[in-house]
Amino acid sequence: MSERISHFFHSHWYFVTHLGKVPLPDDHVVGLEIMVALGVTACAGYYCYNRFKKSCENEGTPKELVRDRVYLFSFPRSAEKVGVISLSPFTLKLEAWLRMAKIDYEYISVMRRRSKRGQVPFVQLNDCELSDSSMIITELERYFKRNLDENLPLADKGVARAFEQMVEESFKWTYGFQRYVEDMDGFWALMSSSLPKGPYGIFTPGLKLLKGVVRRKVQKMLMCQGYGRNTSAEIFQIAQDDLRAISSYLEDKPYLMGPKPTKVDAWMFGHLSQVIYINLDNPHKKFIQSECPNLIAYVNRIRDAFFPEWESLFVKT
Repeated sequence: MSERISHFFHSHWYFVTHLGKVPLPDDHVVGLEIMVALGVTACAGYYCYNRFKKSCENEGTPKELVRDRVYLFSFPRSAEKVGVISLSPFTLKLEAWLRMAKIDYEYISVMRRRSKRGQVPFVQLNDCELSDSSMIITELERYFKRNLDENLPLADKGVARAFEQMVEESFKWTYGFQRYVEDMDGFWALMSSSLPKGPYGIFTPGLKLLKGVVRRKVQKMLMCQGYGRNTSAEIFQIAQDDLRAISSYLEDKPYLMGPKPTKVDAWMFGHLSQVIYINLDNPHKKFIQSECPNLIAYVNRIRDAFFPEWESLFVKT
């Protein structure tokens, strides 16, 4: 077999280099045509890929960057019928912190673009790109010297840190399971209704294909994390325990750590808004309404204080 393959390529090389001098047998002509067609297809594919990659890298980039303005790149805003302006808890967490810290920023909607690490949201500050919402906040705290926790006692800082990790490493997985596994059909229908359609958006057939891909990916992540190995009832029990802990510590305080907002409130707003505001029936919302109503008032308080134009931020469909 190897001798036949070697003979095929050597013979074709000979005929290519002596084209016009030696007549080509029919089998060699067909083989040469196939090689040329494959080569042209590969070149065209590579060209299209580079064009698409370049368009993704430049998507949403302002013509002129204002120094010290934070450019926040994230998915397009949701439609009003979704209930929450962004289905990304990390985007809302980052926006809430930027507003609490009174930092000038511009929201840029992107569909295809990702950070160099492949993450959304991400920000650009001057010539620097930052990704991962928690790391972004840490870097912006240093650059702008805005520390919302500076007046907290050391013990309270530890408590706040514990709540930040609980909501992102525990509670997030419980409503992620509800959203992408238990009620994937309902959530996907609501989410896809607010996405742009057409050549620069996402086609309906593509959404149907993507739906299965996302569901399988989240299931795999849940299995690796551990919560995916539990039953639905067990996962919801974890959610109840997390919500009770937040509600009990909050009590009737304006913000989680006291009378003034701190960093942990941005974390809470980003995640709690995903289950309180979304226009879908979910066990998290029902439990909050019946057992933890102070969380609804808490999230509304943050929204009204730092997102006064909330209703106008929804995308028009």
